Amino acid sequence: MNNSVPPSLTRINLARGLMASLVCFLAIQLCVIVGQALILFDPQTKWDLVVYFVFVISATAGWVVVHLLPGDFLRRPQWQRLLPYWLTEAAITFGMLCAVYKMTIYDNSPALAGRALLVLGLAALVVKLAWREIVLILEKVRRHARRQTTCGWAKDAACLLLIAAVIYVPDPARVIAESFIGEQYHHFDFFIMSPGWAYLNGRLPYVEAISQYGVGVPAVLSKLSFLFGGFDYVPVLKMFIAMVIGYYILFYAFMRMWLGSRVLALAAFLVAFRLQMFHYGVSPLAWIYPSTTPIRFGLDMAWLMLVLMHIRTGQPLFLFAAALYSGAAVYYMTSTGMCVLATFYFYLLALYAVPSWRQQFFAGPLGWLRCGTYGLLPLISAGMLFWLTLESALWHPTFWHNLFEYLTFFSHGHAGGVLPIYESLKYRTYWAAFMAFIIPLLYLATLLSTGALLYFRKAPQEFLLASVIAVYGLANYQYFVVRSAMTSYYINAVPLVLLAAFWLSVAFGRLGATWTRRVSWALLLLSMYALTTNHNYISYPNLFNFSRNPMVDGAVAQHFPDRRGYFNHMVKFMKEEDKLPFNALGETFEDIRTEENFASDGELKEYWRRESDFSSDAKLIASLTKDKEPVALLSSFETKILMQAKRPPLFYHLPLISSQPMRLRAYPADAAHSPNFLRDTLQQLQDARPEYVFMERVFLQDKLPASYAEGNAHIVAIAAYVRTHYVAYQTGTYLVAMKRK
Repeated sequence: MNNSVPPSLTRINLARGLMASLVCFLAIQLCVIVGQALILFDPQTKWDLVVYFVFVISATAGWVVVHLLPGDFLRRPQWQRLLPYWLTEAAITFGMLCAVYKMTIYDNSPALAGRALLVLGLAALVVKLAWREIVLILEKVRRHARRQTTCGWAKDAACLLLIAAVIYVPDPARVIAESFIGEQYHHFDFFIMSPGWAYLNGRLPYVEAISQYGVGVPAVLSKLSFLFGGFDYVPVLKMFIAMVIGYYILFYAFMRMWLGSRVLALAAFLVAFRLQMFHYGVSPLAWIYPSTTPIRFGLDMAWLMLVLMHIRTGQPLFLFAAALYSGAAVYYMTSTGMCVLATFYFYLLALYAVPSWRQQFFAGPLGWLRCGTYGLLPLISAGMLFWLTLESALWHPTFWHNLFEYLTFFSHGHAGGVLPIYESLKYRTYWAAFMAFIIPLLYLATLLSTGALLYFRKAPQEFLLASVIAVYGLANYQYFVVRSAMTSYYINAVPLVLLAAFWLSVAFGRLGATWTRRVSWALLLLSMYALTTNHNYISYPNLFNFSRNPMVDGAVAQHFPDRRGYFNHMVKFMKEEDKLPFNALGETFEDIRTEENFASDGELKEYWRRESDFSSDAKLIASLTKDKEPVALLSSFETKILMQAKRPPLFYHLPLISSQPMRLRAYPADAAHSPNFLRDTLQQLQDARPEYVFMERVFLQDKLPASYAEGNAHIVAIAAYVRTHYVAYQTGTYLVAMKRK
């Protein structure tokens, strides 16, 4: 008995399935439009049941209409012509549902999604009324595109220009203004401004000034900033933007070199850019958190290019350069550099451990010696760079003690608070918990599978690069293990994207050229959609932002994740019982502003320029201290004030204080990133015995809230020491010069 289904019947079933789903698409569109209309008519009434009946009735009626078509419609081949129409209606339906979703989850600023829904509704109407005309226009465009021939290099150049344009920020001053009023330069100061200013004034990292991100970041980036206008907040941000553009250009070039596909490389860039710089953890803008951007990874894309070229050619020059960079990475940023170094040693060990590779790359009786030499090169490279920066201090126990003290402090989860790895589950953020599990699983699965395939010679030698990237991803993932914030895993998302693209490329090898092209373009369109509909990206102030005021425009400006606004988010909900009677100006008015207080980005920038001008207090410092004399300063915005005064800091811990608005009626909190913060600071004051200590006038008040005894004990103790050993001598706008008794 033959149970096979006739081909004609299979086509009929497929046609019926397409028509049924098309009817559902149209019913969903009708539900969305009717639902929004009813809400506009009477927003207080619950219309859910009405919308539900509209969906059921319209879908049923539509299916009946389909079956009233001529009987041979489903048997004729013309139904295949409906496929483009089906795809168009599916895309419109998906877009409308996404717009409603965005209006729901961003209920504090639904205007933008509402406009998108209106546009999609009009598009749905036009498609239904003028589909034939649309098909004719698209056919003409396709024919014209086929006649055009463009060189491959021109297409790559266009992709690189697109990458630069997507990242470039034409007005960096507005970003700095947002950082100033949003979190008072908090992350900017920790990453580069405070250690960078100390280094430019001769204070060596981990010897005379703490650095959270290694020796090279303050040493290299502070000097590099002079190519962009000098060491100040806006020029430094310009430098960061240029560095990230360069990073993603290298990312695209590496993907093109490795996988060959231009479309896949561009799609991978869009996904990596989306995950790295527009995830939940960097709301409202990634530039406010420089350590979360690709700046932390240096030139790891160029390093992967060197490894790839060594695998392909076997030329020692590429391995030599990769070894040198592995040491330079440790110098640049200790944590990520150690990941590069560990991955390089894995690669070197793999080449020597597998007999066929050992014969290929280290042939001869002295092969072990050449391999050992490559293993020493990173240590030599790192040592030379450390010595060029630190000179004799490199050999001093103080440097090594301070370096490992901070690394230990961070690795035990104290920096930023102790966050257990089950943090996401604890707060029921299940997607975060799922991704936190999937990412290392993909790395480990790639490492094991490619390792097995290579060992049994079932895969090309280039699969070794996938193993290298998997090890690099696993090494970097320690950041999330140590600091399991809800989105810390996205900071290291680049290896994830690289491996996902690699496995897609492997899968494409089993598809024909036609389907490979279709799937690649579909992935590119999906990645573009994922980026351009992300709310953080919508507020990103690049060339494509349609708002003239993306920092304060309620339609696009991203509110902080708690939906209470980003500006002054760390202080604006401070309880009255935790405040002092007066601020540093002797006033009760605090001027704590929110986004709604600014009509435009221009007003925001003007406010920033006015409120960040501490020239009066800088003149006070300059008048009482000598040129290049280290200054003991106890104040918010201490780095900015010292820069305006052109004086180096005295304290090892810089910033000493987590800045807050200068008009706030409260002591600022400490910025401790060491268990010995208080001891070190008091010891420096005792040993240096500076003639003057400059501090905010708010510290002259000694009737403190009870909460200070536990939450702000370090700063209370330091202020008490100054008031005990010093007396008020001269005042500025916010500061008072305390002279030693």
